[in-house]
Amino acid sequence: MSARIDISVFGPTRAEVDGRPVDLGGARIRSLLAALVAARPRGASTELLIETVWSGSAPATARKSVQKYVSDLRRSLSDDVIVTTSDGYRLGEASVDIDRVRMLADDGDRHRADGEPEAALDAYRSASDLVAGGAPLADIAESESVEPITAALAEVIAAVEEHAIEVLIELGELSRAVAEAERLVAEQPLRESAWALLMTALYRSNRQTDALRAYRRVQVILAEELGIEPSSELRELEARILRHDLDRVDAAPVGGESVTARGGDELPLAYTSFVGREREITELAELQAASRLITITGPGGSGKTRLAVEAAAALATDRSSTFVDLAQIEDPANVETSFAIALGIAPEAGVAITSAMTVRLQGRATLLVVDNCEHVRGAAAALIHLLLSSVGDLSVIATSREPLGLTGEVVYALHPLPIPPASTAPAAPVDEVAGYAAIELFVDRARAAAPGFSLDETVGSVVSICRRLDGIPLAIELAARQLAVLDLADVERSLADGLDHLAVPGEPVPRHRTLAAAIEWSYRMLDEDVQAFHEAITAFPGSFTRAAAERIWELVGGSGDASERLDRLVAHSMVLRLPSPGGSRYRLLEPIREFGAARAADRYPPGVLGRAHATWVHELLSEDPTIFGPNERDTLRRVRAEDHHLSVALAWAIANDAELALRVTIASTSYISMASYRFTWFDELQAAIDVGRQAPPDLRARALAHAGFSLAENFADHEISTRYANEALEYATTHADVELQVVATLTLASARRNAGQLDAAVALHEEAIALADSIDAPVWAIRARRWLAFTEMQRAHYRRALEMIGSAREVGEAIGSDWVSAKTLWLTAAVLALEGEYEQAEVAAARSFVLFDGYDDQASPLHVRAVQGDAARLAGDFERATSIYAECLRGFRNVGDRRCAASTLRNVGLSQVHLGRVDEAREHLLDALAKRLEFGDDAGVAECLEALALAAAAAGDAEAALTLGAAGDELRERSGSRPPAPERDDLDRAAQDAERSTHPDRAQRAIADGRTLAGETNMVEAVTELLDRVD
Repeated sequence: MSARIDISVFGPTRAEVDGRPVDLGGARIRSLLAALVAARPRGASTELLIETVWSGSAPATARKSVQKYVSDLRRSLSDDVIVTTSDGYRLGEASVDIDRVRMLADDGDRHRADGEPEAALDAYRSASDLVAGGAPLADIAESESVEPITAALAEVIAAVEEHAIEVLIELGELSRAVAEAERLVAEQPLRESAWALLMTALYRSNRQTDALRAYRRVQVILAEELGIEPSSELRELEARILRHDLDRVDAAPVGGESVTARGGDELPLAYTSFVGREREITELAELQAASRLITITGPGGSGKTRLAVEAAAALATDRSSTFVDLAQIEDPANVETSFAIALGIAPEAGVAITSAMTVRLQGRATLLVVDNCEHVRGAAAALIHLLLSSVGDLSVIATSREPLGLTGEVVYALHPLPIPPASTAPAAPVDEVAGYAAIELFVDRARAAAPGFSLDETVGSVVSICRRLDGIPLAIELAARQLAVLDLADVERSLADGLDHLAVPGEPVPRHRTLAAAIEWSYRMLDEDVQAFHEAITAFPGSFTRAAAERIWELVGGSGDASERLDRLVAHSMVLRLPSPGGSRYRLLEPIREFGAARAADRYPPGVLGRAHATWVHELLSEDPTIFGPNERDTLRRVRAEDHHLSVALAWAIANDAELALRVTIASTSYISMASYRFTWFDELQAAIDVGRQAPPDLRARALAHAGFSLAENFADHEISTRYANEALEYATTHADVELQVVATLTLASARRNAGQLDAAVALHEEAIALADSIDAPVWAIRARRWLAFTEMQRAHYRRALEMIGSAREVGEAIGSDWVSAKTLWLTAAVLALEGEYEQAEVAAARSFVLFDGYDDQASPLHVRAVQGDAARLAGDFERATSIYAECLRGFRNVGDRRCAASTLRNVGLSQVHLGRVDEAREHLLDALAKRLEFGDDAGVAECLEALALAAAAAGDAEAALTLGAAGDELRERSGSRPPAPERDDLDRAAQDAERSTHPDRAQRAIADGRTLAGETNMVEAVTELLDRVD
């Protein structure tokens, strides 16, 4: 009888033969097995298996390796579990958990079709329970090559859970349906189908308001995470909830056709497709149902006219429509004539034109689209008011760069098209960016100008152009049209030189011919004082607050009410208002900002705006220089909102005002300490110090100490930190400046720790603590105690570490800092894990996670998560540890924490040694060793050598194990660090086994080689050569 093979792909990839667990081998074999599972019941070609295993970087021997992996799987499982096909392999008779899930899901579907919802629910629940708690391919999920498989497996489970919620809704079990849907959207916040179920369940529960709030929640999440709007289906669901007709499906969605397709009544026909404004059409339809006057406002080129026409056409199914174009009217006295001509009214003697218009409009439902009202706003508003007051069946959609100011007017502010976020990679996949409306518009118009244009090979340039033009439709269309005569690269280069050349030859209205003309038209309508204010706020390279704009106005010497001027610019659509939880923010579209900046050069002396901006940033950072305390979350959130200003301001100061650069450096210390992007500031801090050589000595000394601390605390180059600290310490000692001595001494201590010189670091930390306590400097006292605890932990002095942690926490509690409590709990968890108190470590880690919430610090929670990985590894749960470390490794790389990434690489490798994946372990450990050597960290290098010694022992290379272990011991002795007890025990056992299996003379020579290896300048090459001797 053939053996029973059970394969699981939820949780770690694993297999059993007749109930006995089988070691599947390394990640590549597991990836191959996952690909065969995903391909069932069909087979997978050898090419597909190679791609899955190596993800585009396959070696020349890949085919032979696939054959070997298949052979290994057959040997581990059974000879017939993998069947050879004509072009690859197929998984044979085996029980796979995903197959059982699909069978239960099919049972549920059949029960639903047969009108048996209770039985269907039981089937779906059984399917979910089968894989509860297990993420697909958890042990290899970090590999990009298996991402499609992981996503497909996750989709199966998510679909099952959604079907279960649908059944709960059908059964009227709405409380359970809401709870399940809330759980699902919490787990997968970008899954719109789950949000649709939540909205439906809430609506069915007579909670219409909560259903609409759910829509707003997903709208915010999609905008913040992906920069996109909800899908048309989700928007339609919201519209139906608003209309209370969720039980009815409309024949066609609102705005589903283009103007061209409908032909319109008396609306201008479009000769291009309508792209990217579907949500706006729906919203205008809803607004128009409740209001007779809607004014679409927005900056020049934002697409107000096209949107108004499209919206009118969508609404004109039960009424006539008329288009009134005021673009070419310069004299307000001619507004009435323009209306009359549009309505087909000829002047008659003795009959007022307004009366004739009223008569013409009476008795029929009419929608007027009145375009370009801004330059004749008063006359247009007066006539629209008269007509709306006289004709009950009349509605108006107007476009203007500022509101008409009429009672009952609904102002619809039109923003630019969504563009991919700044974080989008130049070589981003097409499907990652193709859905952004700005990209859609560019591609559509590009294909019209240059048939055959494809986004596939141009995605980086197209994204760059759309971002450069800030999503303004007119600008995008003008740029795309140039492809008729220019290559895309030429278009991109020309935009870098300015926007004046973006033009429409033959356009009858001058201000519509170029983007610059459209902006200048709005600019000329501003009063002189508002123009001056507009030019001043071009100092901001991104969004800003009202208070910031007021301060900049004051710093440039402006007079008058800045707030009133800002409101005027918002009203004129020259500034966008961006609602946010902390209060409104404001932003100039980049083309409008560039326009204003060019004119600012004629109004303000050189450097005035840059200095004002950098001064404002310095003041912002100086408002609460320590940050720590009861209000630290709010302070950090306030400063974090201005992230995009900080580097720009420091760069300006570095180039133009060395003393200001040093002041910004000093003021930024606490913020860099707490902000998750701190790892990106190393170059700027060093540049500030370099240009500040001639600054006043006291200012330079403080900047040296603070910059050195920021670098050292975040594990930058310890030699630079040491140099800065020594220079600052010399000044502080000479001038008896104890506060400066504290910072410089702590900086030097941290630099010694980063160099792996732990004994020296301990003495310096203790000195810094004494100095900080002597002048009552609690924040520096906390920092010194916390980092002393960290250093003592590295030395395996755990009781002393816990003593310092407790002392730091007490000082933190005294000043009301949750952040200090969170940091000390993280350290407590780390020490407890090293002591073998794994459950207590998990409790401390969980408490730390809770306290870190609200700080927008991406790095610190990763450190806590890494401690959970350490606890799992030290407890012997190497699969869980590997999974956690993979998650941390991605996170550390994302935030730029290179040192913690290296440490995590080492821990991944060590875990893989214990799992028997020696080849993969070696690869990770050599990479970690190279990085630790780059940092000059003796203690970290020792850790890597010890792990490599265990890997060599596992591979049967006793002499290499002895050499590597001896090298690690040498560096441990040099640095004063010690490994945790479980690792020390493993190393001792491995060394004893190696000595027993090696001739004494060879063993002694191997150990002596290790002591030499500890001082080797090309250590990675030497270790690689050592390990390759048996290969």
